[in-house]
Amino acid sequence: MIEIFFFSFATSIYYISAGIFFANKILDLKIDSEINIYKFGLYGGILLAFLGLFLNFFISLGKNINTFILFIFLVYLVITQKKKNNKKSFNIISYHWIIL
Repeated sequence: MIEIFFFSFATSIYYISAGIFFANKILDLKIDSEINIYKFGLYGGILLAFLGLFLNFFISLGKNINTFILFIFLVYLVITQKKKNNKKSFNIISYHWIIL
């Protein structure tokens, strides 16, 4: 039962980190203090869907490639949040963990 909570938390962090990357680098949206975390999750779902579709034409998506993509977005999230010293986003993530 605890695995369900852990994997749902990990999946939401994965989508949010991909959404932050998509909003910053591709859409050139400026992230202000009013973070709408649900919007980033939607952007992340869109990015990961198109990335998976595009990569599947050239290489088969296996466990290693998917894990590599996961780590890219998680490292990007950690680096950008450390540079900004944005404690609000980490508080939102920790509140999300408490709710689960």
